[in-house]
Amino acid sequence: MIITGLRYKLFFVLMVFFVLFEGQAFAERVCVAVASASSRRGPGERYEIVWDKIDKNYPLEVLGKKDSWYYVKDYAGDTSWINRSFVNTWKTVITKKERVNVRSGPGSDNTSVFMVDSGVPFRVIKTEGEWIQIQHADGDAGWIHRNMVW
Repeated sequence: MIITGLRYKLFFVLMVFFVLFEGQAFAERVCVAVASASSRRGPGERYEIVWDKIDKNYPLEVLGKKDSWYYVKDYAGDTSWINRSFVNTWKTVITKKERVNVRSGPGSDNTSVFMVDSGVPFRVIKTEGEWIQIQHADGDAGWIHRNMVW
């Protein structure tokens, strides 16, 4: 009987875990695919613009969908709606720390080719261990440690 009670408790705990965290582990990500995009308070052009001129490659987490609109969240936790015609599913990241070194190769022993501040989006070219090869929309490229980005 003790084993049966433990099985029920384990089952209950697992079910609560899956209900609470459903979507967190498998969150859909999109990014801005055009040179500049705007997002709005609601799913339609009649709603007020919240973010104007969102940069190309800016990553967004999809929280919901309505018709041709995505309800999204950015790395800072801000939410708004963006039309799906402005986004795609390229892998992108955005710097979340101030004064981040972008290096010539995957490792802190490689030289810094440039530095960026928080909020700079990049397209992911490839990953190597904890390092990500990135490229900015203007063509600047290098490697960044995964702890520095969202």
